[in-house]
Amino acid sequence: MKRRSCKYLLTAALLCAALTLPAKAARRRVPVQADAIPVSAAAYVEQGVTYVPLRALLNALGDWTVWWDSGAGQAAAVSGGNSLRADPAANTVTVNGTRLPGRVTVERGVTYVPLRLVCEALGCRVEWD
Repeated sequence: MKRRSCKYLLTAALLCAALTLPAKAARRRVPVQADAIPVSAAAYVEQGVTYVPLRALLNALGDWTVWWDSGAGQAAAVSGGNSLRADPAANTVTVNGTRLPGRVTVERGVTYVPLRLVCEALGCRVEWD
């Protein structure tokens, strides 16, 4: 009887511990447009922030050259007099020399950046529809 009570108590304790572990926040896919033109790659919302693939966003904004700087471990881009670097190690985006804090991730070779942060730093207006 005592052994059975211990099993139930242990099972209940494990169940309670499992239920109190924080669950990974679910990503919700969202469509993104630049000047009414859909951005061709998948964007997602996580913890209230919309993340987009950097290359797809800058291609939608037009006339950007984008590459991966393997020496620095950063995505880099230039367009006319504008420059941008997205650093996943430091979680920063640097636009025209101004360093901004923002989560940067690389997933399956694609660099994701916060949409509003990058667009507003480039002088774009961002609206949620």
